[in-house]
Amino acid sequence: MKFVARIASHVCLALAAATLHAQAANPHLAETLKRMDAASATFKSAQADFHKVLVNALIKDETLQDGMIYVEGRGHATQMGLKITGEGARTLDYKNSTLRVFNPAIHCFNTVPAGNPGQVESFLALGFGGSGADLQKAWQISDLGPETLTSEGKPVKVEKLDLLPNDQSVKNTVTRVTLWIDLTRGIALKQELFSPSGDTQTALYTHIRLNDALDKSPFDFKPGPAKACGK
Repeated sequence: MKFVARIASHVCLALAAATLHAQAANPHLAETLKRMDAASATFKSAQADFHKVLVNALIKDETLQDGMIYVEGRGHATQMGLKITGEGARTLDYKNSTLRVFNPAIHCFNTVPAGNPGQVESFLALGFGGSGADLQKAWQISDLGPETLTSEGKPVKVEKLDLLPNDQSVKNTVTRVTLWIDLTRGIALKQELFSPSGDTQTALYTHIRLNDALDKSPFDFKPGPAKACGK
């Protein structure tokens, strides 16, 4: 029993040391998460334009993408749409725990049921109105401190967060995410994703409309009634 007690004591000390180390490495994290919680409490929707740079690490090639995104909170559920224009054009539609991906080149869509809706929603809407508490459930967070970005020609103070996924299924596609969060609005102005292959996606968000009336018409599958691929 004494041996077990000593082991338990060592474990408790190790956990306490790890907690203190995490707090020392992330002195701003608690305040950052608190501010994200506050912004999330008033979040209803967001809509924005984006410009992405996709880098293929193997062939050192860059692809540019432009498009738009909307995220709408519905209680504990999330509805969102993403439209990519130009090369690789696609429209993504997420409703009722189901993701549809529309390919305008062949005018059909694929349907992907969400095995874990909470996980899918936290990933798709990452940086758009999510609470600090929800972020902690899915990611190991490092607060890298404040920075200033230029948005709409104006300087905006942001907090830079580095995220490591907890779930293995996420790790299979994304090993790390860096967010530059405007804590006043709870919105990411910049996002960088890293894949296991070393590929990266860097997105800049502009023309952000927070809690305004949403224009979902650009996210409709047009023209005409789209069909499921293979049918």
